[in-house]
Amino acid sequence: MFFISLSLIFSACASSVQVQTKEVFIPIKCNLEIPKKPKENGSFESHKALGIYFLEVERTLKDCLSVE
Repeated sequence: MFFISLSLIFSACASSVQVQTKEVFIPIKCNLEIPKKPKENGSFESHKALGIYFLEVERTLKDCLSVE
């Protein structure tokens, strides 16, 4: 009998409903193609081409994410 009355007392506290909202990120598919990575042979020109490649990849990513 004691446990029944105890459960009735504590069940009154749990009856209030609380709504909790949470921001959820939805993944989107990006149809942009990644440019081909240039070959690395240690020369200045290959390093320059690699730098240009990384700038193109960054620009492609920003286009996909719509970041200004």
